Amino acid sequence: MSLDDSHTAQIDLSSERVDIRADYGDLLPGIAHARMRLSYTDYRHKEIDGDTVFSNYSNEVYDARLELTHKPLLGFTGTLGVQYTDGIFNGINYNDAHEGDPELGFVEPVDYETESYGLFLSERQSLGPVDLEIAFRKDWRDITIPTPQYNFSEAFLAILPIVEQQMGVKWIDFVTEDFHENNPDSKHNPFSASLGATWNFDEGYSAALTLARSERAPSVRELYAYGNNLATNSYELGLATAHRAHPSFGDPVTDVVETTKSIDLAFRKQSGSTLFEIGLFYQEVDDYIFARLIETENETGVPHNYLLYTMADAKLTGIDGQISYQFNEASRLTVFGDYVRADLAEEEDDNLPRTPPGRFGARYDWTQSAFSANLEYIRTFNQGRIASYETKTDGYGLINMTLSYGLSLGSEKSMNIYIRGTNLTNELAFVHTSFVKDQSPLRGRNIVFGVGYAF
Repeated sequence: MSLDDSHTAQIDLSSERVDIRADYGDLLPGIAHARMRLSYTDYRHKEIDGDTVFSNYSNEVYDARLELTHKPLLGFTGTLGVQYTDGIFNGINYNDAHEGDPELGFVEPVDYETESYGLFLSERQSLGPVDLEIAFRKDWRDITIPTPQYNFSEAFLAILPIVEQQMGVKWIDFVTEDFHENNPDSKHNPFSASLGATWNFDEGYSAALTLARSERAPSVRELYAYGNNLATNSYELGLATAHRAHPSFGDPVTDVVETTKSIDLAFRKQSGSTLFEIGLFYQEVDDYIFARLIETENETGVPHNYLLYTMADAKLTGIDGQISYQFNEASRLTVFGDYVRADLAEEEDDNLPRTPPGRFGARYDWTQSAFSANLEYIRTFNQGRIASYETKTDGYGLINMTLSYGLSLGSEKSMNIYIRGTNLTNELAFVHTSFVKDQSPLRGRNIVFGVGYAF
């Protein structure tokens, strides 16, 4: 099932955020530094298709974080921290709410209440030219879904006693039980750990190796999506709700945790006229969660297309890096690039969808007194390793340029006036990682004038 995209779609978005930050030195004996972060975020956006408010999302989140950095202990310095997050997400079932049932009435949009606690520790020690770092994090997350408010129609309320007598149960108890069967609560307790070593073997040169095992709990959307999504132009189904759409999607899943075992290797030079950093990584992911397009037919033979969140084992291998050369105090040339290959388990007999293609680019930076400029060219290659339901994406090249002039206003105040041009050749470019790449290509030639003020 796909949406009619002949209308003009737009987003009406508002976001409010309040932050409180505090830092303390030598707060307690043995504690070198304490840091506290408190935040409140109220995010809302409406997806509007033509004259219809198609979706209405809201996300209200309270977050608190405390970090304590201890003084050297047995040669180690490190940070112990705790984090608490409480949030209410609403809107992924908005279609059901505003469409309703003409015979029963309407149901208020469902709240997904998330409460999580996190405990983390990182420790560092230097052993001559080798720096060691070890880190752990444990989280406890609960998602609860309160029973929504049902606004029954007057016509239904008039016959409700007869319906309840025939069923032998109160209607509100029946729909409440059905709701929680289709929207189960979930609990996840992911744990992650990493061990890293950096060898500073020559002046400016270093090599770093990191081994990690990390766990990730699925997001609210990955678990509970059920309905049309204008942003992806698809009918999305989550891990816990897909069984409601088609019996072939199996039983609901809520206890999955995405587990990644990874190895990262980096080689750097950080002094002199020539600087570089090259990184290699390899990841084995158990129960990798991603959105897959599924084609089915209903009982009458009508085809339906679903964007189904599913799981599969995957392997990801990649390389990224950059090298730069400083010609003189005024100019520097940088060459950069990245590439990733993603493979699903052999039994899947398919490729991972929306895998980013390789990129290669060069940027020239020039600075003279208060003036600065840069010119860059980025080549994104075509992507031919595609899932069975995807189409290949052609490569493209973008030329971007920035000119700026800085003014010092004294007392640590400054102003920067700039003009930034992107995609100067007006290249038609499609982003392979986008769900709607064909309907929404990259922006064409774009010129921005701006002023920045620091105080």
